[in-house]
Amino acid sequence: MKLYKYRKLPDPKKVTIHQLLSESHDLSNLFERQGWLSSRAEFNDPFDSHINLLKPSVRELRSLYTQLSGKNKRLVKSWYADGHLTETFHHEWIVRTQSFSEMIDTYPMYCFAKEPNNNILWSHYSNNHSGFCIEFEHPAFEYCEVKYQQKLPEVSGIEFLKVEFDMPSNIGELILSGLSTKLDHWQVEQELRHFSKSRLKKHQKGILIDYPEGSITGIIFGEKTEPEYRKFIMKNIPYKVSFKEARIDRKNSLIQIENIN
Repeated sequence: MKLYKYRKLPDPKKVTIHQLLSESHDLSNLFERQGWLSSRAEFNDPFDSHINLLKPSVRELRSLYTQLSGKNKRLVKSWYADGHLTETFHHEWIVRTQSFSEMIDTYPMYCFAKEPNNNILWSHYSNNHSGFCIEFEHPAFEYCEVKYQQKLPEVSGIEFLKVEFDMPSNIGELILSGLSTKLDHWQVEQELRHFSKSRLKKHQKGILIDYPEGSITGIIFGEKTEPEYRKFIMKNIPYKVSFKEARIDRKNSLIQIENIN
């Protein structure tokens, strides 16, 4: 199985061949055998990787209270009274919800596709078939398949509080599961995601990683890729790859991947 990454190229009317590498981060990263893993904060879709943190119930807080001691026990006790959540809790929960959101923003991820002939991906992520698609050998990356559903994923607020109180928690697994979930109208993408084990600092947009040597096996050009751009890439890419073209087959309503001799 191969993995694929759809990439853009600049408008040839605005960028000359001599400016191509300096003006296209996607292309310069390809030449350097590097990839940009970004925070969810950089995604266009405001729902992508958003996880709703569930407010704990009084019953859950009472159970948590019995497992704590000292100041933590007193803190949790201040969060409920007479069977209701207190104003103190509601105020502090806003702060913790923001903290949870900031935690999720520290997870850098890289998105792949399963197929190189997805018209939606060529149209959206490769400038209407004028960009290119990188072909990878999948053993070079650990990845998970994105799940698609009608509602945003949810995470137990109690599991998040356990982290604050140094208690065993599966919050990390829950976050990764949530970050691997998108709303079902994106299902056509059939996306895969790779998560770095590193974490971003506050306000850091992403990290640049080096692809393992030999992991990039091919470059697929869109049918509308500027011919001069195509020639430049084929002549100057500093390592061996195969070259193909994603040809638009209107008769059969397909994108055909063909080798370039």
